[in-house]
Order: sequence, then C-alpha cells, then structure tokens
Amino acid sequence: MTGQQVFLSYSNNDLAAARGLHDHLARLGLSVFFDKTALHAGDRWLDRLQEVVDGCAAFIALIGRDGVARWVGAETQAALNRHFGARGDADRLLIFPVLIDGIGADALPAFLRLLQATAWDGASPPDEPLLAALRERTLLKTEASPLEGSPFVGLAAFRTDQAHLFFGRQQEKSAALSCFDTRPGHAAIRWLEINGTSGSGKSSLMQAGLLPLIDQGWLRPRTRVARWQQIGPMLPGVKPVEMLAESLVRAFDDARMADLIGELERGDDRLRFWLRERKADDTAFLIAIDQFEELFTFAEPEERRRFDRLLAAALADPDCPLFVLSTVRADFLDRFGRICPN
Repeated sequence: MTGQQVFLSYSNNDLAAARGLHDHLARLGLSVFFDKTALHAGDRWLDRLQEVVDGCAAFIALIGRDGVARWVGAETQAALNRHFGARGDADRLLIFPVLIDGIGADALPAFLRLLQATAWDGASPPDEPLLAALRERTLLKTEASPLEGSPFVGLAAFRTDQAHLFFGRQQEKSAALSCFDTRPGHAAIRWLEINGTSGSGKSSLMQAGLLPLIDQGWLRPRTRVARWQQIGPMLPGVKPVEMLAESLVRAFDDARMADLIGELERGDDRLRFWLRERKADDTAFLIAIDQFEELFTFAEPEERRRFDRLLAAALADPDCPLFVLSTVRADFLDRFGRICPN
C-alpha cells in the first residue's frame, strides 16, 4: 500500500548499500519502494516515481560520495515540497538522510542539513532510533484532518498556533534556521535577527514559520540540542526588562514577577545566572523578540542599555545555553550602534 511505504532514494553508485538497506527494512516488515523491484517495463516511470513520493509515509535519502545529485536531488526536492507544504505534523512527510562512505552532514544541501542525519556503514543493521521512527511513521493514519475556522488572518501577523495556515517561505525558513550554529570548528551564532520593511512578514515568518520548526527539533543538527524552552515572543515596549521578566514568568512555573524584576535589576549578569540554574541536559533557551525596534521608539536609554547588557552577558556565557531570535524593521538598523555607545 503506497500510503504506508518508505521511499528509498539513492544513487546508482550506492546500489549495493541501497539493496542492503532495503533488505534490512523488509525483514522488519516495512514496505519499501525500491525502484529496482517496484518499477517494471512499460511503466511511465517518472509519473510513477512522483506518485509514490506524493503518497509515501516516509522518505530515506541515502547519501554517498555522489552527494545529492541528478535523480536523488529531484526525488528529494519532491519530498521537501511535501515536508514544507504540510498543514500540520500529521501530514508532514518525514525525511531521513542516511550518510554512508564517511560522508558528513556538512556535505548536504541547506534543506537537508536541517534534518537529523544518520551515519551508516552500509552493511550492518541501521541504528534502532531510525528504525523506530520509520516503524512509528508507517503506522500513522494519513487521513487529513478538516480545517476549522477561516484560513485568513487579514492584516494581522500569523501566530504560532496558526502555523498550519502559513504556507510558502520555504527558502527563507531554511536559510534562517541554517544560521544558528554552535558546532565545534564553526563560528558560534546564537542570535538571529530578521529584518525587512514594515509589512514584509517578519513577525509571521518568526512566529508561524520558525518557532514551530525549532520546537520540533530542527536546530538539532547544528546545535546538538533536541529540546527548546521558548521564551516569548515578547515585545520590548516601554520597559523591556519588565517585559523580559513577564516572558520568563510565563515560561517557567517557579518564577514570580516581582522577584524576577528585582533579580534582573541587580546586575548585568543576573539573566545568565538565573537561566544557568534552570538548564537541563539536551535543552536550550530561546528568547523570541518581535518588533525589536521598540527599544528605540519606546524605551528610555537606560532601560534599553540594561536590557542589552542582560542579553549580551547571557549570550557570551558558554555555560548558559541561550539563543535569541528577533525581528526588526530595516529602517532602524542604523540605531544598533547607539544602544551602548562607547
């Protein structure tokens, strides 16, 4: 049954490994679409490949020394279109890059680098986490749930709970998520700023495009972090430190507003210490700040500087797993050098 199949995409130079992977999965009872056995003379094979990618339950991209090229690239693009175009998690096609011949994740194109890749020696049984994920996915119902309510939000920005209505922006989402990086040997990037003109969709991209994907673990390949404690989205407003405290209270059950405001006002290092006390294994904090330009239009200079120093100290601390995602109007970019003048 196509709706329960695993699509196996591979290069001809990796045929032996592909046969081996097919056999491993078949012995586990998984239905695998393998073109050498599933396509027959007389088939309109291009149409057949597209049909199976459109209906499969999971997609494996077996990547060897040839990388993602020719038909592997075309099949993967069709799979990515299904992945990004889904209205919800139940409809999202899961894609599993499997790396052989010592190929590293850095060799993958940008979209695939956002997904959790699995290294495989090409012979022994694949890792259990990959097999478990495939088994779970092929047992899921593929019935689409009906859309409730109006799909139009008017002139308002899309919210996080409206992610299923937010379509397109695949290239922007991929490029943005690829910026965060804390891997050894790479320049550490823990603050991503989205800028653009007023009304260009910055808030929608952050709230309905990026935050849901981060919550699903899309930053794991570049940060080695699987779970994210999201703080916000918040607006800086007139008193950004108080707004930060309010967002922390909403995110953490053990926080009290009055105590937290006093704590943050005690010094520039208080945010980093406060977060360090609450960090857990394989978990990081993400502060989402929408309309960052309010620091320049609403906040008093001293409030602005205090807020900036709190974030800067936390981001500079390697023991404080804090990341920041913000949006700002492009016409305010020249103001950043004035936050903390020398």
